[in-house]
Amino acid sequence: MSQVIKVFKTHEISDEHWHEVTTGFNKAFNLSRNSEYFREYYLRTLFGYSYHALVFEDDNKVIASNSLIPFRYQDTHNDKEVLIGQSGGTYVLEGYRNDIFIFQDMLSALWEYSEKEGVVASLGVPNENSFQYSIKFLESTLIGYLPYYVLPVRIFNIRSKQFAGCLLYTSPSPRDRTRSRMPSSA
Repeated sequence: MSQVIKVFKTHEISDEHWHEVTTGFNKAFNLSRNSEYFREYYLRTLFGYSYHALVFEDDNKVIASNSLIPFRYQDTHNDKEVLIGQSGGTYVLEGYRNDIFIFQDMLSALWEYSEKEGVVASLGVPNENSFQYSIKFLESTLIGYLPYYVLPVRIFNIRSKQFAGCLLYTSPSPRDRTRSRMPSSA
């Protein structure tokens, strides 16, 4: 079977495909979120939408997804704002993970689409499974480790935990090494 990647803005995705994206994400991460949760999450953004790369099988079934949430970054070094995309919500259904380039292809499709709207870089916080892949195959740049904090019911239970590194994807196509897109202050 062949696969096709299509990029959408949040409001362009059909209810049926939102259901498939939600089901796939929940299955991949053992969660139980509903479609409305995802749709609202991706609509509460700078532009009122996010970008989504969906991978379809021949039967129009969604088998993988990656999203890019737009936000503005103040480049204090050059005293200007730039548009950045926060990559996330990524999953590939288990039976399709043997294609090691599927994430790379989704990211490339997102880049091609979002670059036309002024996105100059993509920021990602990968989980433990995708961190090494992002470094080796996507040639992402590790820009640092981010501490995450949790606010518990009782304040004396606060704990800090450092997760995998924060990555900056610096090219509209991870395979295109000729076009660096990193903001000068990054």
